[in-house]
Amino acid sequence: MRVAIVHDGFVPTYRVGLYERLARDGAAEYVVFHGSPPASAGSIAAAPPFAFPNVEVRQCELRIAGTRLVYQRLVRELLTGGYDAVILGAYARFVSTVIAQPLLKASGRPVILWGQATDKERDVGPGMRALHRATARAKLAIARTADGYLAYTAGGARRLVYGGLSADRVFVVRNTLDVDAQRRWHAAVASVDEDRLRAELGLRPDSAVLVYLGRVYREKRVTDLVDAVRSIRADGICAVPLEVVVIGDGPELPAVRARAAGVEGVRLLGEVRDQAEIARWLRVAAAVVIPGAVGLAINHAFAHGVPLVTRPNAFHGPELDYLVHGVNGLVVDGDLRRFAAALAELAESPARRAALAAGATRTADDLKLDVMVEAFDRAVAAVTRG
Repeated sequence: MRVAIVHDGFVPTYRVGLYERLARDGAAEYVVFHGSPPASAGSIAAAPPFAFPNVEVRQCELRIAGTRLVYQRLVRELLTGGYDAVILGAYARFVSTVIAQPLLKASGRPVILWGQATDKERDVGPGMRALHRATARAKLAIARTADGYLAYTAGGARRLVYGGLSADRVFVVRNTLDVDAQRRWHAAVASVDEDRLRAELGLRPDSAVLVYLGRVYREKRVTDLVDAVRSIRADGICAVPLEVVVIGDGPELPAVRARAAGVEGVRLLGEVRDQAEIARWLRVAAAVVIPGAVGLAINHAFAHGVPLVTRPNAFHGPELDYLVHGVNGLVVDGDLRRFAAALAELAESPARRAALAAGATRTADDLKLDVMVEAFDRAVAAVTRG
């Protein structure tokens, strides 16, 4: 059986492992369609050649009412390429997949949607928020016409069923990166003496290190982390020295740099692509702290046995479902002072950090690519069998 996959519009680096495992272990021949990263893409694109079946397509982008729409030249190939089923990303911005879905349905081929099964809010004006909500309603209506839906989380699956999809057409496949690969990076530094590593990284021997990991844009609220550390120092509520390391780049980095001016112990590294270097910082981290929108950074942190701390907000990705407060991380409700107090308390409690780290490690076991590949393959087989 041949199954076409049209998902992110390109191949993000974190998807390469999944597609390689599907090519190696999948019951079907999965063919991945990909073009260039859209201008709004938040992930880094992997560079071909790829070790899995793939088709490169041309595309064009249009900007309409503040929204970027992408058309990829793949509809004819999907209809005539001999595919037994097609998996489409549940993204309204890809006009080509919106056009392809009814045509594929009319041709009698099963159409399976794959996505978050939820729409996170964006830090935009009221007009754009209304547009996003209208788009979410349209996406749900389109989802009802699909033969199956591969959801990132159990919470997303429940929302789809609540929205009118039949429960036997909704499958939880998780969303993850290559946890095993991250664990190999972690293992490479796990035995390194921590005092020596801290000295090499320019850290104090007695500090609690809080790491921010990911793209730096407004919804991430990185400035809240800087402000929380400033508040902790001003109020003298933490007996342990705090150091903050921001790993990532993005449009909000200059604002974070300006806010961090004069705050001792805050270091902005910018984008770091070297996974070995990131593993060194996570080796000494007390926690990964992302005050705003959380996504796959949860998986990344847990793969290294590091708990994640965040705050409730409407910008989180579905991966927040993997975080269980008090088990593998913290979701700190309340104002910034309460957030600062929670960080200070965590910094002062090695026992609590160890318990959360153990929970993070256990959770990562369920986020391995092998688990995702098995669920993905099983779901596709169930839909195509009818």
